[in-house]
Amino acid sequence: MGVSEDEIIPASDVKAKIEAGGPADFDNCMIVGDLNLSALTFERPVHFNHTIFENSVNFESTIFNAIAYFGFSKFNDDAKFDSSEFNNTADFGRSEFSNTAHFGSSRFNGTAYFGYSKFNGTAYFGSSKFNGIGYFGSSKFNDDAYFERSEFNNTAYFGSSKFNDDANFDSSKFNSIAYFVATQFYREASFSDSQFIGTAFFNRSEFNEDARFEGADFNCKLYLKYAEYEKIYIKLSSIKELVYDDAVYLSLMENFKKLGYLEEYDNCYYEYRKERRDQSWSGKYRPMNPIEEEIRKCFDWGLELFYGYGKKPLYPLGWSLFIIAIFGIFWRREGLGTREWPPDSPSKKGGLWRKALIFSLTVFLSGTKFFIDPPNVPFLIGSSESRIKIAFTAERALGAFFSILFFLAIGATIIR
Repeated sequence: MGVSEDEIIPASDVKAKIEAGGPADFDNCMIVGDLNLSALTFERPVHFNHTIFENSVNFESTIFNAIAYFGFSKFNDDAKFDSSEFNNTADFGRSEFSNTAHFGSSRFNGTAYFGYSKFNGTAYFGSSKFNGIGYFGSSKFNDDAYFERSEFNNTAYFGSSKFNDDANFDSSKFNSIAYFVATQFYREASFSDSQFIGTAFFNRSEFNEDARFEGADFNCKLYLKYAEYEKIYIKLSSIKELVYDDAVYLSLMENFKKLGYLEEYDNCYYEYRKERRDQSWSGKYRPMNPIEEEIRKCFDWGLELFYGYGKKPLYPLGWSLFIIAIFGIFWRREGLGTREWPPDSPSKKGGLWRKALIFSLTVFLSGTKFFIDPPNVPFLIGSSESRIKIAFTAERALGAFFSILFFLAIGATIIR
């Protein structure tokens, strides 16, 4: 940015003019010397568009009640805006920060526009609050970017930005849309313990090193379609709704397996199968008959219900106990063991139920042919012999079926 000699202004002159109540109108200037305007209150717009700050600039604890124009500016030394308050638009679009950009604990009550900006030194926005739109689209962070403990109460827009060093968003709050579409993280990206209340878009993002979301809470829809990463540290249980895509789920499962998060892998597979059933199975190149699709989905629903796609051992165990109880009631009502108790025995009532349940358990387990031999088919006075045989055979068949499902689920989740 070239400036004429007439446009070179000493920092002391700028400060004197502003403190005297003059307008802060310094577009297209080069300001030489350390400029200290901290703890001031600007009631009128400030104009520093296309301005070069040759030395450090200090706006700490400054209040901007009107628009603050810093578009296309260049900060060649430290830019200090810590604890500042912007009550209108803060325009830093296409600016360049050659050294540290200090915006820690600042408050942006209007739109904070940093689009297409370049941060060549550390960009520190820790503990800042964005009550208007925070726009950092297509910005470039060439050093560490700190946004930890920041709060975005409106859209946080980082689409197509590049973080060439570490990006730290730990413990931040995104209370509206978090937009990181096509964002590139070339070093570690950390969102640990952050909260996402609005929709979170990370589709087409690229994580070239670790992406850390430990303790993060996605109480919203999360988009990860076409996102690329080597390792992403995240818990499926922290995501309220993962927007469905085959590749997203398959990549997450591979990621969990790589990290050794076997329980997360199982949960992800289970959720994937459930979500997939709600999608159309008929493709453009392999169309499926609608009747066939419904039949296959019914079978798929049964696999979920009876053993959780092999990831829920308690499902077949619960079904087994339920079946044993149901058949225990059946055997009791058919009069099993009635003749073995004196009519006036005080133990008769409890003993009959206990005997029926033990008999039901024995029949059920005998279906496996591993643990116990089948008992004899009981002859019950007043009961249909064919009905008794059907019930006996059915319980043994169900015992075999749910035992197989149980051991398959155990093998897939515990004994790997």
